[in-house]
Amino acid sequence: SGGEITCDWNDDRIEITESGTYLVLYQASIFSGVNGAHLQLQAFVNEVAQPQSRSRAYFGSSGSAGHDISISGMGIISIPVSTSGTFVDIRANPDIAMTFGLYAGQLIVEKLVG
Repeated sequence: SGGEITCDWNDDRIEITESGTYLVLYQASIFSGVNGAHLQLQAFVNEVAQPQSRSRAYFGSSGSAGHDISISGMGIISIPVSTSGTFVDIRANPDIAMTFGLYAGQLIVEKLVG
């Protein structure tokens, strides 16, 4: 119907108000001064991890002062019936304690009609 997805520049998540099967796609450009660390991203639906959307990138140990990486992922997610809305967001999990910055990121959620 086109009204089932709500996006807002002031929020870091997308609200889904219609049950169904959705394709989630994301991309992030990230900087960190850490060498030798892995960073994992994945979609969450109402704070529940969706491992089918997981992606992972590595900050190499080339000896430079910092690293830029681009990481992307996608997956099929199922949205249950919800009257108050279901929230989709992307979360990061590094394998060591680290500080990183986000240059840009995109999150796309599209309902699959089949």
